[in-house]
Amino acid sequence: MSVFRTLSHTLLVAAALALGVTSPAVAGDPCPIEFTFHDLGAPPWLDRAALLDGLTSKDSWVGISFSTRDAGVRIDAVSAGGPADRAGLKVGQHITAVDGQKVATHEALGERFRSTAPGGSLNLTRADGSAVKLTLGRQDPVLGALIDHAAKQECSRVRRGDVDPKQVEALRAKVFHANKRFRCDDAHRQFEGHLEAGDIVMVRGSKRILLANPGWGTVCMRANAIDGARLATAVPGLFETLSKAYVADRHANP
Repeated sequence: MSVFRTLSHTLLVAAALALGVTSPAVAGDPCPIEFTFHDLGAPPWLDRAALLDGLTSKDSWVGISFSTRDAGVRIDAVSAGGPADRAGLKVGQHITAVDGQKVATHEALGERFRSTAPGGSLNLTRADGSAVKLTLGRQDPVLGALIDHAAKQECSRVRRGDVDPKQVEALRAKVFHANKRFRCDDAHRQFEGHLEAGDIVMVRGSKRILLANPGWGTVCMRANAIDGARLATAVPGLFETLSKAYVADRHANP
C-alpha cells in the first residue's frame, strides 16, 4: 500500500462524467482499471503559478465528484481542502440550480463548471433551498485533460490524489537527477515501492513536463507542445504511452 493510497482521493469533474458506465467486476474481469493522478506541481526553484499563467490553456478545478440522482445532482466525494470543501459542500448534498438556472444532470453541472474560468464564482442552490457561493480553483490543464480522457476509457475508474504537502518534496525529488534535470529515462522506476502501478505522477518544469506511471514508464514532453490547440491532439497519445503496458498487464492478470 503506497502512502498515497492512505490519503483521501476524489474524482475530478471530468471523471464524474463517467460514473455509472463501469461494468460490474466478475472473476477474471480486469474492470475496473484504476488510475489515480497526482500533481506534484513544479520544482521548488520555480513559480508554479507563473508557469500556469503563461499557458494558453486554462483549467478550473472544483474538487468534487457527482452523479445524476432523482433529487438532482448528488455530490459523491469532496476533495479535502479543495474549492468545494472550502465553500462548505458536503457528500450527500444535491445541487439543483446554478446561478438560478436548474441543473438536473451531472452533464449539465459539469458543463457549467467547465465554462467557468479559474477564479470565477458560481452560486449553487442545494435541494434544501440553501445557497452557497463556489469560487473555482485552478489545476494544471494537462492533468485535467488526461483525467478527462482517462475517464472516457472502457472500464476505467479515475481519481485525483490529494497529496500530503509534507510528502510532496520528497516524492518530487525522485524525478530529478542530481543536476536538476528530469529523469526522463527512469523516473517511473524511482517510484516503485512508493506508488502503485495505476498512479500517474506529473511535474511541470519551465520547459518540459514529466509524467510517470510507476513501474511502467516515463514520458517527458516540451511544455509548449501540449498547450493550446495542441493539448487535445496530444493527450490521447500521451495517455496511451503511459497506460498501455499497465492496462495490458491488468487484462493478462485481472
